[in-house]
Amino acid sequence: MTNRDKNQYLNLVGFDTPKQAYQKIKEWTSDLTDDDHFVRSVIFGIHAGIEILFRQIFYHYFKPIVFETSKEVEDKIVFSDLEKMIDDLSFAQMCKILWPILKNWPYDISSIKELYNLRNQVAHQNNIEKINYKGRNPFREAESFA
Repeated sequence: MTNRDKNQYLNLVGFDTPKQAYQKIKEWTSDLTDDDHFVRSVIFGIHAGIEILFRQIFYHYFKPIVFETSKEVEDKIVFSDLEKMIDDLSFAQMCKILWPILKNWPYDISSIKELYNLRNQVAHQNNIEKINYKGRNPFREAESFA
């Protein structure tokens, strides 16, 4: 495969390299600075990490109570259904179910709901100047994550 073939779709829209495409897409979709993009990425990353942890809690809690038969194909379907059910849960649903358990953990998890709200603000608010986390704007005050 030639480099030309590898970039055939980029070429259709007038780009020669992926780097050109990424730069132009950034210009088209956002007027955020590189620092703003970084903060946005960190917020999404923190939220995703918590969401993955929640899914692991659900899976590892339910897996041992699944009744396994000696029929490997049928058991695989049951575990697949379990995984799909867990994947279909929203962050809010998982948080609501787990909160009575999590609120007494010895770790500081008091910010989970605020992080969820922050993630939603970042995902749905066009003006980052209006983003608020613990009374501060994380795009303008790095200390707000402390």
